[in-house]
Amino acid sequence: MFRAMALLVLFSMSVSHSYGATFSGNSSGLFDAGAGFVNPLEWGDPSSRRGDPSSLTYNGANPFTSNESDAFMLGVITYNNTAIKTGSGIASAQFKVGVEFSNPALGAFDFLHDLAIDNADGNAFDTVVLSPVTGLNSFLTELDGVNYYFELLGFMLDGVISERFTQAEGANTGAAVYARISTVNPVSEPATLWLMLSAFGSLMWLNRRKNAYI
Repeated sequence: MFRAMALLVLFSMSVSHSYGATFSGNSSGLFDAGAGFVNPLEWGDPSSRRGDPSSLTYNGANPFTSNESDAFMLGVITYNNTAIKTGSGIASAQFKVGVEFSNPALGAFDFLHDLAIDNADGNAFDTVVLSPVTGLNSFLTELDGVNYYFELLGFMLDGVISERFTQAEGANTGAAVYARISTVNPVSEPATLWLMLSAFGSLMWLNRRKNAYI
């Protein structure tokens, strides 16, 4: 009986609920390379008199609508990869995603991520890599006793979502930013891990006890 109860605990942890919430709203984005959050973010001294600095610009795919656990397009980051003088590039920036939900009416949230930007001199292609900042709280809201979390997945490239995209020198194209709202916390929770370990420990103890009486 105890073994059946332990198995029931593990089973209930692995089965998702069937609430199927839908979320809609608008998004915005700001970048910071050390001088404050702006959109667009510009950097670099143009290598020619008539040239432009390099830049990152965010445009929200507004309004968005997403069903629970489905990846959806949040917006587009456009990288204007221009020719700039040696030593005037940047290696990283912070990307703050602002999301304001209208249905359900949850209000506004900010989620901070890091962008690593490889625009070294002589690169034929520059690379932008997205990652959550250390300690990011992805919790969004609680509906009917169920916790929901927001996760920025990355960039859609040829039908596949990746944490990075490349931009050719001189190009000025956009990369679609995708996100997901689900009941699964993308950040590991110690309490959940402890519950799983306890359940497995109970199973092992019950097996040893059963074998002792055989």
